[in-house]
Amino acid sequence: MNSYYDILGIRTDATQAEIKSAYKKLALQYHPDRNPHNPRAEELFKIINNAYQVLSDEHKKAQYDLLLSYYTFQTSTTYSQNHQYHSAYQAEKTAPKKNTGRSTIFQSYSKEDRIRDEKIALYWISAFMGVMVLVIVIFGFVNSYINQQHEKEMQKARMALYGKALEYYRNQQYRLTLNELDSLVSLRPEDLEAQLFKDRVLSKVKDQLEIDFENQAYQKALKNLQIIQDFEYNLPIRYYYKLSICYQQLNMYDEAIEVLSTIINTNPYDLKARMEIANIYIDNYQNYRAALKHLDEARDVIIDEYKSTYGEAYSMLVHPSSTPSIHYEIFYTRAKLYFETEQYQNAMKDCSWAVFLRPDKAITYYLRGNCKERLHQYGAACKDWLLAIQKGSKPARKKYFQNCSS
Repeated sequence: MNSYYDILGIRTDATQAEIKSAYKKLALQYHPDRNPHNPRAEELFKIINNAYQVLSDEHKKAQYDLLLSYYTFQTSTTYSQNHQYHSAYQAEKTAPKKNTGRSTIFQSYSKEDRIRDEKIALYWISAFMGVMVLVIVIFGFVNSYINQQHEKEMQKARMALYGKALEYYRNQQYRLTLNELDSLVSLRPEDLEAQLFKDRVLSKVKDQLEIDFENQAYQKALKNLQIIQDFEYNLPIRYYYKLSICYQQLNMYDEAIEVLSTIINTNPYDLKARMEIANIYIDNYQNYRAALKHLDEARDVIIDEYKSTYGEAYSMLVHPSSTPSIHYEIFYTRAKLYFETEQYQNAMKDCSWAVFLRPDKAITYYLRGNCKERLHQYGAACKDWLLAIQKGSKPARKKYFQNCSS
């Protein structure tokens, strides 16, 4: 039989801090919110929670330790008595017997002595059982009294926590409110009232977040986002993006990059997060190398997607109109960075992909024409500038008349 200590993976002399630490680790691992549609994980979570509720309470722990000690003692005693009896029986069975043909006084005495010993043993067993019954009855009464007192204390603590939570809620101190409600749920995980109250507070915080975000009050929005992040399991991706925007608007660019990296770790195919990180490096740090690293990874994701859909001949089979606009943005941004770092051949390749994906974008033809100009391909540059002019590019018109009109 696994004891509560075995379930939590701790020693019987573990401190309350060790008990709490072991519970938190297992609760996070098997929590139903992290294991949806997994009945086994849900059952394990209930067992783990039950073990913690007993061991974290000094009264219940003392009672449990007493029962555990008695169970261990009974198991070992029963085994020892059975083992001794079996050994004695085997010895008597295998001992050589002497048949003298007549009974002796010693044999007669031995038989009477055995009968007397059996009566004494029966007496002590009966006495022991009577004492144990008495102990169990007394223990039951004591245990019932302790449980009643403990329940009163728990109810008192619960009402105090509810009082604090309501006071904080009325004062719109939502983080403090949620802290108190989490304490209530820890006291009694099946407390539906506390859980519903928590959901209502989180809903209030989310509503206020949307108002602050709409009004561009990013400092207030950030505060509410951090509350949601701390108190809600499996935070939806849209909140991470809002968190990133708040950090960027408050010039906290490293924090924004960290949030976007969390999105990528959760979903490596999220191109928007990679693009936003690249833009932060470009616009705020002028770190083109770091930006290109993230754009290169984004390009690899796009090419892998094309290959999985169209095979190795993807370049001839991709339908530009069916591709999302971010594919174009990634290739065009890569081309701009390559141009800025004087890698004109690479810039032309990405421009060609961008032209293929969105042939109506004048700015891409203009950039490709500039790349060709730097590579002294003046005739080809003029053709791209002319295409850009046809699509409405004023900078291309200036370039064309300066270099191609003669």
